[in-house]
Amino acid sequence: MQLTEVLGQRKLLRWSAPGVAHFLTFWGFIILVLTIIEAYGDLFDVTFAIPLIGHWAVTGFAEDLFAVAVLAGIGMFAVIRLRGDPRRAGRASRFAGSHTGAAWLVLAGIFLVIATLLLYRGAQVNTGDFPYPHGAFASQAVGHWLRPLGRGANDGVETAGILAQLAVLLGFLVFVTYSKHLHIFLAPVNVLFSRRPDGLRGLEPMRSDGKVLDFEEADPDADVFGIGKIEDLSWKGMLDLATCTECGRCQSQCPAWATGKPLSPKMVILDLRDHALAKAPYLLAGSGEARGQLPEPVRKEAERPLVGDAAAGGVIDPDVLWSCTSCGACVEECPVDIEHLDHITGMRRHQVLIESAFPAEAASMLRNLENKGDPWGMGGPRRAEWAEGLGFEVPVLDGAAGGEVEYLFWVGCAGALEDRAKKTTRAIAGLLHAAGVKFAVLGPAETCTGDPARRMGNEFVYSMLAQQNIATLNGAGVRKIVASCPHCFNAIANEYPQLGGDYEVVHHTQLLARLVAEGRLAPVTPVAEKVTYHDPCFRRCTAARSAGSAAAPAVPGCGWKNGSASGSAPSGSTRPSARTRTPSPPAARTAWSCSATLSAPGKAPARRGKPSKSSTSPSSSPAPSAPPARRPTPARQARAPARAARRLTQARLARALAERGGIGWIPGAPSRSATAYSRSPSRFS
Repeated sequence: MQLTEVLGQRKLLRWSAPGVAHFLTFWGFIILVLTIIEAYGDLFDVTFAIPLIGHWAVTGFAEDLFAVAVLAGIGMFAVIRLRGDPRRAGRASRFAGSHTGAAWLVLAGIFLVIATLLLYRGAQVNTGDFPYPHGAFASQAVGHWLRPLGRGANDGVETAGILAQLAVLLGFLVFVTYSKHLHIFLAPVNVLFSRRPDGLRGLEPMRSDGKVLDFEEADPDADVFGIGKIEDLSWKGMLDLATCTECGRCQSQCPAWATGKPLSPKMVILDLRDHALAKAPYLLAGSGEARGQLPEPVRKEAERPLVGDAAAGGVIDPDVLWSCTSCGACVEECPVDIEHLDHITGMRRHQVLIESAFPAEAASMLRNLENKGDPWGMGGPRRAEWAEGLGFEVPVLDGAAGGEVEYLFWVGCAGALEDRAKKTTRAIAGLLHAAGVKFAVLGPAETCTGDPARRMGNEFVYSMLAQQNIATLNGAGVRKIVASCPHCFNAIANEYPQLGGDYEVVHHTQLLARLVAEGRLAPVTPVAEKVTYHDPCFRRCTAARSAGSAAAPAVPGCGWKNGSASGSAPSGSTRPSARTRTPSPPAARTAWSCSATLSAPGKAPARRGKPSKSSTSPSSSPAPSAPPARRPTPARQARAPARAARRLTQARLARALAERGGIGWIPGAPSRSATAYSRSPSRFS
């Protein structure tokens, strides 16, 4: 990664013009280190040359070539800055909120470095002190312009140019340490210690004092729950703040910012950085007496809440914090591998678990996840209704999977309960059945992966749901899972291993592409219409990101164009429709996406058998009445002791948090926010 991202400038070159400009400037300064050595040598010996390569024409040519390249690069930067001036473009400019004045000073400094370099080298050509007789074309051109001044004047220009060159360089280095251009030195370090292959595969677990927080042993009075103060950031978090280049690429790709919301990932990092620098004297003070002697502005800065509205003087406004969709575009775009999501999620965790402050819309969702195992509170018994009327039986696991089941089909909450998503679920099941794939589902035993709770910051509920699912999967002996929901896919594949749940997980587009490649599925219905292929954010963050497009060329008449790296498809891109050669139900016609289905032109998919008993979408109608109690299965009875032990642990931690006036979703705990909700006591009984 150091080779590709730092030396190869891989992420920067995704944007052609600014990428090329930065590439030229970066490599220009790498090569021009030779000229700095020459300038210092000339202070002591006017005929100084670098040993071995000091008179080589190729060295002189390379130095001049990259000097000119740096001038071209900063010229491009100047044009980009002028065209994207936030005073004119406002929010549309990726530089909105950045320190643009410092950026212009840096461009001026770089120009002076190159100008003084060529000036004294041109004078050396005329004085006879230049070490390169051939190849240094730019220096020789400047020397041609200076020749009419005569030998005496060129001697003076040479001396003044060398001194000016070194003065500008030393001044530039001092300025860099107090500006965003500190990334020159910190970016390689930040890239080296960033998560691999990237920071998108899964959220980091909660840590306290550098160790993963164990909810069974957690002490709210001693352990750190999320990021509640700037000093709660990890050393990598602090490094992130100091590395930010203020380029605004994250801001330009953020869907929240693009839709007028207050969140700018760049400004979150900058606000945290400014607060950390302002609070640093307070944190470094050795005692309470020393802190009392600090200036009033420093003490006031130390008292600011990390998250709070303008009236409270908060560093990060709650509206900013809760506007994040956790899509990961900021992390993917950042050229220096800042992991914005870790900071945002850390602050959310503290707000939810300790401050009980979160949007009112999340209250019912979190309560339903705890009590019913899905965001809408529809309950487990309805999770198998999507399979009614398919024309073939979908096996439901009750106990060990056995050797006949090749894949467990993880349906997910939306795929099992939401009417539009049910169509995709039925289509995937039809395709798997037609291809002869032996699969089964958990049915009522399946519950939410906990991803919504984790993204909201409720790590406690996520941990509870994840451990329950891991126990269910391990009890069934499941090792291979196919998931259609990208959120479920990401959680099981990338986050469950943190809790001991290691499985082979594939997205349904991966499996369908493999079946097409093996000849077990053969799309035959041409696509005569243009549709948009939506590559979900949580799928593009994984190895499954290209599976949809891999299968597309097999569809007759499909004119295919890949979607962009940020997950959005270009205008006019298409998404294929597929049908097997072998007899299969009409529901087997599906797009290679988890979000919609398509049928052949002019033919609407017909339903077989009786329609589903439920035609109510959980997103548009009130939740149904509570289902009748079902008799526990032997497998469920076997898991009962483990569930009871977890509930005792949860109750202990809940009481500890409630006693310190913390979490508002604990029975009897005082709520600090009108948006907090009361947790159901039945979860602790």
